[in-house]
Amino acid sequence: MTGTRRILLVLTSHAVKGATGKPTGVWLEELAAPYYIFLSAGFEVDIASIAGGTVPLDPDSVEGEQPECVSRFLADEKAMQAIIASRS
Repeated sequence: MTGTRRILLVLTSHAVKGATGKPTGVWLEELAAPYYIFLSAGFEVDIASIAGGTVPLDPDSVEGEQPECVSRFLADEKAMQAIIASRS
């Protein structure tokens, strides 16, 4: 195969659960685990969201004890920049 192999992950822009006012967003482990699997397989990973810009993270997915992939993602400047400035 020639050329760059790319994956586009399209995420939600929805940050609140209906009329409840409860914060929601991407469950970070569901993003971080495949993100690193794709990178380790040699793909470049692009992140987009419905509205573009900052992707909301479900606060429950970043609080407390975290899987290794979540801790890694939160410490990864490139990964975090990708969800702060997602493509639309």
